[in-house]
Amino acid sequence: MNHSFYDTDSGEYSHAINELRFQEAFSISKSIEESNQKRLQEYFNEIISKTNDYTDYMVYTSNISKIELKRFENQKIQEFIQVFNEGFNDLKVRQEVELQNLKEKWVNDHDKAILGVQNRSNTLFYTSKVLASYNCFEEANELKRITEKNAEKNVIDGTKGVDEFYRALFESTITRHEQEQLSLFIKLENMIKSIRDSMEALESEISLQLNLRKAFTPVSNIRAIASSELSVQEKQILISQASPKKNRKQFAHDNVNDE
Repeated sequence: MNHSFYDTDSGEYSHAINELRFQEAFSISKSIEESNQKRLQEYFNEIISKTNDYTDYMVYTSNISKIELKRFENQKIQEFIQVFNEGFNDLKVRQEVELQNLKEKWVNDHDKAILGVQNRSNTLFYTSKVLASYNCFEEANELKRITEKNAEKNVIDGTKGVDEFYRALFESTITRHEQEQLSLFIKLENMIKSIRDSMEALESEISLQLNLRKAFTPVSNIRAIASSELSVQEKQILISQASPKKNRKQFAHDNVNDE
């Protein structure tokens, strides 16, 4: 049998009717009705309170989940940065070694070029000596003068090709090093963006589930009422109050107006 708050089958009420004390019966009926309405409202508030408690719990767990997601995100970003720093330091060491080796080759080839110029000058000086040994002093002096005059120019011309080659190689190597460093930065940025996008998607999913829970709160209340042991009349009353167009304040206000 369904339990009903609206039960006017009171012995006192029936006795008053039988004794023809209708005013007293009316007062008893009114008192019973008010008492039943109060108990019904308390039952309604209890359902709403349980639903709200669960919703509050959902809000709390959602916030905790978001905090945990943010903590996980920060942890992963710190790991990414640590890996980046280690990789960047290793890259810098390799690049510095490469530049040092390139510099040493440049110096070595530059010195070889100077030595080649000096060898050619020595050959000319030797030729001037040969000329002098054959009494060609005028030609010997002219060859010596020209060789000495062009000594500095010959060094510059003799090393120009080597210096231009290594200067261009240095510039292209430095440009490549900058691109390698930039690639590491871009990789780090992409990893950070990826983890943040993933965490934002999870946060959005958490918020969506919470909003769905809030949106279905009236449905949960109505289901609780429908599955209760109330009478059909009482269920209809509470379901109308639990619908999205109603709230607990309206319920209390309606009950006051009904009186």
